[in-house]
Amino acid sequence: MTNPELNAEIKAALLENPYVAEVLSVRSFAPSGAEFIGIRVSLTDVQTAADFMPVIATLRNRVREFLPTANIFIEPDVSGPRQPTLNTEAIVIRASE
Repeated sequence: MTNPELNAEIKAALLENPYVAEVLSVRSFAPSGAEFIGIRVSLTDVQTAADFMPVIATLRNRVREFLPTANIFIEPDVSGPRQPTLNTEAIVIRASE
């Protein structure tokens, strides 16, 4: 059974990391007494494949603060750097009269 309060706490904690753009999903469950947590996160500003492992390890350690003995699965989703929202005026071409 998933624990919505725990999932919300974990999500908030992961969002404190500067490389986490968004936490797409957090699912925790404990079948037969074993704890599992699956997390899907959108990462940003990770420059190379070699940079992934330290970021994932940091996120895993943060989750361990909540569930020290859990089996933790983190699925990274990579996006570009955070971009400001464009106003439609910036892309509209106006006709001259």
